[in-house]
Amino acid sequence: SVDPENIIEMKVQIENVVEQPMSFEMKILNDDELQSSGIDVWWSHNGDTSLTSKSDTIPKVDVSDNSVKNGITVSVEATENAVYGDYLINLRCKDKDSDDLEEVSLSITVNEKAAVSLELTNGGEAIGSVDVDNKTTYEIQVNNDGNKPDTFTLTTSGNDWDSEFENSQVTIDAFSNQNFCFSVSFSTP
Repeated sequence: SVDPENIIEMKVQIENVVEQPMSFEMKILNDDELQSSGIDVWWSHNGDTSLTSKSDTIPKVDVSDNSVKNGITVSVEATENAVYGDYLINLRCKDKDSDDLEEVSLSITVNEKAAVSLELTNGGEAIGSVDVDNKTTYEIQVNNDGNKPDTFTLTTSGNDWDSEFENSQVTIDAFSNQNFCFSVSFSTP
């Protein structure tokens, strides 16, 4: 598993079971799909050397006869916008001299990141006034800065005024927001 804003490395190997050296092409098949969920994947090591570019393809991996090439590495970055959940990284290893290929999937879980922030909506004033026996209303934006849908309960504390939210509980999608009206009133005793 990986936390948002972190990178992990996953290793694969190629086994050559024939009596001659072989060359293979390695490809990540679903990097675009993963990227749409905030996950970047690339080959970072070909078993011999580190790779400097973030590529979805290793054009050539040489494997001696009857041997195993270890250390082939896929780097996985869960960006700050990575959506919580389980994902598969689909890989293909193709013989360079034929149409023979193998496909495997690596499993990865993006861990939950819970986060919320509040702000006054555009043009809102933080300081206001209310006439006796009247009320004033503020519009507050609740931001779900987390990476999965979450339910928030809005409450007030530490004030001597009557106050209430139009809706006190709401479920907001990941990386989304919703506006709420908050009313403050003052009545004579």
